[in-house]
Amino acid sequence: MRYNDPSHFTRWQTSGEFPAIHDAIFTMLRKHLDAGTAGPPPSGFLDLCCSVGLLGQRIREKVPGARVCGVEGLASSVQQARAAGVAYPILNLTVTPATIPTLASWIRLHRVEVLVARRCLSEVFATDPSWGPAFWSAVTAAGVRMAVIQGRQPVANPTHPIPSVREEIAALGPGARLVDLAGQCAVLVPL
Repeated sequence: MRYNDPSHFTRWQTSGEFPAIHDAIFTMLRKHLDAGTAGPPPSGFLDLCCSVGLLGQRIREKVPGARVCGVEGLASSVQQARAAGVAYPILNLTVTPATIPTLASWIRLHRVEVLVARRCLSEVFATDPSWGPAFWSAVTAAGVRMAVIQGRQPVANPTHPIPSVREEIAALGPGARLVDLAGQCAVLVPL
């Protein structure tokens, strides 16, 4: 089932059930919230490349006191999220080197401390991973204390320029310290 399958919304709206595709990253997030990896308990979360918003909605509903915001490049996905009742602000923005200042302002505005990015950074950095360190520097300077990321599923003969979470981590540069890695999920903190 695809990430934007309408049945995800239907199950959430009728039974409160969230997509299983988010289980691994949400479990990693909870583990590190419980462990205090981000320092004092964070309350501000950004779902980067949030698509139709259900991962952020899960965080909002399942993490006590969570304030969630999202960023999504596709206007149609933002509209779907709003129409379905996803209850947090989503900025329609494609993350590029030119939009880093706008992203940093959004992070400051919403007092984001934890960035969550599911299968996002491989797309953001696909054409040019060299700006990854500038991205990481900007989001951490704006307030991010921890990032939980999930990379693409590995394949035997990858054709994507950033085929796994390890390449996503490398793209962020030496300022990102790896704290945990399980499958395609990783937790990073600033040095």
